[in-house]
Amino acid sequence: MHRRPEEETAHSRIDVPHVNRLRDYLLGGSYHFTADRRLVTDLESRIPHVQEMAWTSQGFFHRAVTFLFGQGVRQFVHLGFGVRGVELVGEVARRKGLPCRLVYVDSDPVDVARGQLMLAQNPHAVAIRADPWNVVEDVLARPEARDTFDFAEPVALLAMNSVHFIKDIRDAARIIERYRDRLADRSYLVLSHATADIRPADSAVIAELLDASGISVHFRPRPDVTSLFTGFDLVHPGLVTADEWRPEGPPTRHAERLAGAQLYVGVARKQ
Repeated sequence: MHRRPEEETAHSRIDVPHVNRLRDYLLGGSYHFTADRRLVTDLESRIPHVQEMAWTSQGFFHRAVTFLFGQGVRQFVHLGFGVRGVELVGEVARRKGLPCRLVYVDSDPVDVARGQLMLAQNPHAVAIRADPWNVVEDVLARPEARDTFDFAEPVALLAMNSVHFIKDIRDAARIIERYRDRLADRSYLVLSHATADIRPADSAVIAELLDASGISVHFRPRPDVTSLFTGFDLVHPGLVTADEWRPEGPPTRHAERLAGAQLYVGVARKQ
């Protein structure tokens, strides 16, 4: 998945929306610009619960990371992290008072620079600028990753809200397989992926507005998303929507399932 020079440059532009900044704005952050806010306004005018969708995704992420700490995982590599990803994993670690080692990977130079500032006082964390989905470049071979991780110990691979930007599902599966093969046994994959299985009309609106802004998202059916976990064993409750993965409150009634329905999620252990 090679980027042309003009595509790489576009990642640092503020006059076009960027998926990391859209998410930051929806989650109440401060790292966003007019183009991002305008696109969110357009989304909310047609899908009023779009902010709730972002928080539901973030809630799954928080529960999944908390689960991994409970399984003894202390090493995390976060692909396509965005500023909110840095905040969340570090927040869970601080709240539990547990040491951990963190490698964040993103192709956006501004996100990486901000991540490096946030991690400046943490000798066990690093933000790397690289395309985490490049089929040639193996980010785990970078010196920064080798100096941070003990690859003989389990690592959690976090692929949140990023795989659905890869056009070919076969490319995505091969890339995840390459990461899997580099990780020790008892490592984990945490993955979320957009789907149109449950609320196709909402998904069509999201795809339409994102595509008009130069962002291509690929909503995929359950079998395709399941294929991304090849070589991993899904933990309970398996592949479900974001609102269904180990909710902290009572299950959401089907008629009210707005926020989590566009996202399949799963946590899986390397076989």
